[in-house]
Amino acid sequence: MRRSVLLSLIIAGFLLFGGVASVNAQQTLFGLGPKIGLYLDGPVFLIGGVVELPVTREWIFEPGVELVFEQNSTTRIVGDANVRYAFQIRGEDFSPYLLGGAGLALDISSRGGETQTQTDFRLNVGGGVTLNTRSSTQYWGGLKIFFLSEDDSDISLQGGILFYL
Repeated sequence: MRRSVLLSLIIAGFLLFGGVASVNAQQTLFGLGPKIGLYLDGPVFLIGGVVELPVTREWIFEPGVELVFEQNSTTRIVGDANVRYAFQIRGEDFSPYLLGGAGLALDISSRGGETQTQTDFRLNVGGGVTLNTRSSTQYWGGLKIFFLSEDDSDISLQGGILFYL
C-alpha cells in the first residue's frame, strides 16, 4: 500500500511540474495525438495517446497513456510522465530527441470468472526523431526502454502523429 501511494505521489509531482512549466512555456502551442507501437518481448501490440507540453524549445514534458494487449487474458494500462530533450538542427526537417521519465502500469487479468489487478512502477529512457512538416502536424518515431519493473525490462518501438492546437 505504501509503495502505491509513493508511486502515485511521484507521478502526480511529474504532472504538476509539467503543468506549472507549461504555463510559463515560451511556446504557446501544445500537441496531442495517437501513438501505436510494439513491445519486442512477445511481441505485444500497443495503442495509446500522448500530449506534448513545451517548456522551452528544447525541453518538452510528455505525458502519455498506452493500452497494451497482453497474450494471457491480461490487459495492461500504462501511464507515463516523460521529459524529452529535442536537439534542434538548423535548416533540417527533423529533430532527434532523448527522453526519460517514470511510468505506472496497471495489469487487469481475468481468470476463471475472477478479475485481479496488479500495479508496477517503471522508469523509462529512450530516443527517436520528430519530422517537422512545417505545419500543425508532426510525425514521430522512436524507441522506449523501461526498467526497474517487477516484470523485467522491455523495449518498445513506437510512432505517432502530433496535432498542435
